Amino acid sequence: MFAGSSSTYFNDMPLQVAELLSAHAGMPAKAILAGRSGSGIHVYLRDGYDDYEYGVPRGSTFLDVVRDGDFDYVVLMAVAQFITGEDGEEHGAAIDTYCRAARDAGSEPVIYEMGWRRSDREELGRKKILEAAVRNGVRVYVPCSSAWARVYRERPDLLLQDPPDTAHPGALGCYLNLCCFVRAFSGKSAEGLPATVRDWAPMDDAAKQRVGEERKRNPPSDPYVKALPGWMQTRSMGSESIAIDPEVAAYLQQVADQACDDAEAALKTKAKQQAEQ
Repeated sequence: MFAGSSSTYFNDMPLQVAELLSAHAGMPAKAILAGRSGSGIHVYLRDGYDDYEYGVPRGSTFLDVVRDGDFDYVVLMAVAQFITGEDGEEHGAAIDTYCRAARDAGSEPVIYEMGWRRSDREELGRKKILEAAVRNGVRVYVPCSSAWARVYRERPDLLLQDPPDTAHPGALGCYLNLCCFVRAFSGKSAEGLPATVRDWAPMDDAAKQRVGEERKRNPPSDPYVKALPGWMQTRSMGSESIAIDPEVAAYLQQVADQACDDAEAALKTKAKQQAEQ
């Protein structure tokens, strides 16, 4: 299960992760999504919160879904801007709560490190997210923000977002995230993954109406897409398959592998330091 907002579900990332794990990493997988747009996962714990948009039945809570879902993994979108902002303590404490809840339910908590900006605050956020992973004994850490930071330094010519959208991963950014997820989940190199990615291309009102009408005539059959709200189904059904230049794809695969190697080493080092204190 993937918990998070638009930088989790954009481009059908959970579905693409499951497909790549199934087809190329020897890990048969299915994905579901829980949460809502525009919010951090910490808000789900607020008293009386019931403003979910997907994946949480009416009258239930996110913790109910974690407890009853029988998931192998619960993927938590940890956001650099949230964990360093005015809700920072709340965001960090929520990660702790969800990690405990996942393990109580027999699931493995996974940290999805998210943050697409280029500021010092983003770097601080990555450090705080790693600290949260260490104190919760997280074994699967997906260092997407760290991978993006490396691309920003080494290949500023590569656009990881699709202008004018500066809030969500674009085709290349999504591909980099997918490589990180495959490497972190499977332990296998991202090298050799298909150089294609599904992208929620910009849609004008006419395109949204056209696809929306098609959705009503021929409702989606894929279980992941069927569970989405209607407007998200429209974006999913209107997505495009993007071919990535092989050289660029190989570079992003290498970045993902290195970011995961670095994260695993940092987790071990910090865990050892913590144990010695």
